[in-house]
Amino acid sequence: MKILVPTDFSAAADEALAHAVQMGLPLGAHIDLVHVQELASAPVLEGRTFATCDAMQAHVASLLGERVRRICTAGLSAASKLLSGSPPAEIVRQARRLGSDLIIIGAKGRSNGTRFGAVAEAVVHHATQPVLVVPQASAVALAAAS
Repeated sequence: MKILVPTDFSAAADEALAHAVQMGLPLGAHIDLVHVQELASAPVLEGRTFATCDAMQAHVASLLGERVRRICTAGLSAASKLLSGSPPAEIVRQARRLGSDLIIIGAKGRSNGTRFGAVAEAVVHHATQPVLVVPQASAVALAAAS
C-alpha cells in the first residue's frame, strides 16, 4: 500500500503523519511525504522568514528528512518530495503520479466556509483515491467540550 501524506509541518500535519504510520504498519505500507510551497509566497515558513528561497528549501528538506527518519525508525519505507505550485493541485497530481492508494491529510480547522480547511477540502473534492482527513487534536477537544 502507498500512502501520500502532505505536510505543512503543522501539528495537524504531524497528527496525520502519525495516523499514516499507525495505519501503515500492519500493511507494510510505503509513505510518501510531500510539502508544497506556493509559487508566489515569500520565503516564510512556520512564521520564520528566510533570507533566500534556497535557505528556506534547505530548511524544508531538513524538516522532511527528520520526518522520513521517524517513519523509517517506526519500520516503514518512506520518501519525501518538495513541490511548488498550488498545494491542493500538486497534492492531487503527486498522488496520481505515484499511484498512491490513500491520501492522509491533516485538517487545521474550518476556513472560507469549508469543513476541514481550504487545502484539505480541495483535496477531498479533486482526488481520485480515498482521502482520510485527520482533525487536529485541539479542534477535536474543543468540539467535544461544546
